[in-house]
Amino acid sequence: MRGSRAARPLSSAAVAWRLLAALCGVVFVSGIFWGSIQEAVAPSGVVSVRDLLSGVSGPSRGFHARILSAPAGADVAIQGKPRGQTPFFGNVSCREGEEVVIEVSAKGFRLWTRNPLCREGGTLEITARLEALTQK
Repeated sequence: MRGSRAARPLSSAAVAWRLLAALCGVVFVSGIFWGSIQEAVAPSGVVSVRDLLSGVSGPSRGFHARILSAPAGADVAIQGKPRGQTPFFGNVSCREGEEVVIEVSAKGFRLWTRNPLCREGGTLEITARLEALTQK
């Protein structure tokens, strides 16, 4: 056939670079949206587009928290949202200097509350020593 050019096959290095670039793009985009989706899902299961896109502007800021308790297995809430049980290891989204409400609770014990200030990029280590309720 005159006038048509055959496509040259790509070298294995070129194929590897293209696959790596595509994989990096998928990981980057899924990381941005996955955090937004986890935070945006309402109890009803309905997610708004605004909620999904609110985290796209940049990486979440905040600190890493390590929360232990005596007794272990207590419930942890951060900013009023249940986050799991102790021992708790996770990220806390906040802005530098913002007050963060941390609550640790267990049946038969007084509510334990602390309000540390956010230190972006830091690690907060807390041991909540829960006080048993007294019966009268």
